[in-house]
Amino acid sequence: MAQRAEHVATVVIGAGQAGLATSHELARRGLDHIVLERGRIGEAWWGRWDSLCMILPNQFNGLPGFPYQGPEPDGFQARDAWVGDLERYAASFAAPVRQGVVVSAVERRPDGRFSVRTSAGGIVAEQVVVATGAYQAPRVPDLAAGLPADITAVHSGAYRNPGALPPGAVLVVGTGNSGSQIAEELHRAGRPVFLSVGYSGFPLRRYRGRDVVWWRFTAQLDQLGAAGRNPGGFANITGRDGGRALDLRRFARDGVRLLGRIRAIDGGAVALAPDLADSLADIDRRTDAFRRAVDAYVATTGLDAPADEPTPPPEIERGDPDTPASLDLRAEGIGTVVWATGYGWDLGWLRLPALDAGGAPLNPGGVGPCAGLYFAGMRLAAPASTAIGRVGAEVGRIAAAIAAQARA
Repeated sequence: MAQRAEHVATVVIGAGQAGLATSHELARRGLDHIVLERGRIGEAWWGRWDSLCMILPNQFNGLPGFPYQGPEPDGFQARDAWVGDLERYAASFAAPVRQGVVVSAVERRPDGRFSVRTSAGGIVAEQVVVATGAYQAPRVPDLAAGLPADITAVHSGAYRNPGALPPGAVLVVGTGNSGSQIAEELHRAGRPVFLSVGYSGFPLRRYRGRDVVWWRFTAQLDQLGAAGRNPGGFANITGRDGGRALDLRRFARDGVRLLGRIRAIDGGAVALAPDLADSLADIDRRTDAFRRAVDAYVATTGLDAPADEPTPPPEIERGDPDTPASLDLRAEGIGTVVWATGYGWDLGWLRLPALDAGGAPLNPGGVGPCAGLYFAGMRLAAPASTAIGRVGAEVGRIAAAIAAQARA
């Protein structure tokens, strides 16, 4: 005899910061719900590398009903301390989290409700909130297939620490925050490091006496750029050692070998694009754009933020930053390639008309072909919602919409 499906008003999928914040706002309104998590609370954070520190100062990592109240508002928590905070947050309002439950499908029923298939049985829900994060399926370029079998390849999402990699030099591909932090850690551990430079944030941790995060969020610098975009993108920073900028030119000065983008891989031979100088110049342009936007904000508002003393960027020693057209992995002793090349969507279990041809969500506000379906903390309705302290406004709107539907 088939087991009867459980009936729940709202199912929240994911127990990271967005899922727990959603649960808090639903509980505050007295709304029936459960939170399903495939692993542990904060599972996605446990999957990051061991030495990870938050890149946002502690004061910007508060959640609804759980503001940061510790002694170091300008400090940076390590990964384990942050996951501990998530566990305490869930306990603070007895969040109805079911850990170790994998969702395999969400479908629309003929009666308009949702059928949620899980490893623990079926659930029928009036509303579904997807809070599985914006970093889901590790993305590796097709050219990675050309690597020889004796070269270890690992995505940044599976990297843990230098000691977990085979001996020898390491090629890191990608210079976002993850790639830059991993390259620096490997270099500090004494590994020869080659770093293929693509897009990278500007190398500023503080400007005019304040953290760059303060300028972006508190001063709402996002609104000063064209089309509502933060001028210069975002910073290439780390929370380690009290918070620092990650400057690729300084990397090169200290011995990291900067390379252009990878064009092709054929066995141990890697073809490189002659674009390193252009990439570094683009970083300089975005750094200047950020500084100009802050300067304009200070001039307009009269904020007390004295100008920094000018400091010229460190020069790359050992000559011109242009790189050779190719790299011989074996000749350089490279035994590992770390692909810090980002993530794609993995939402195929949503069997609903809510995804585009590339698998990205189309239904951020729960309005349209999938009324009753919401996405929280996934950079859809609110681009900054992946920042921990900014998810509260988004989940507040979602909870309010669910409350209105319940009243209706």
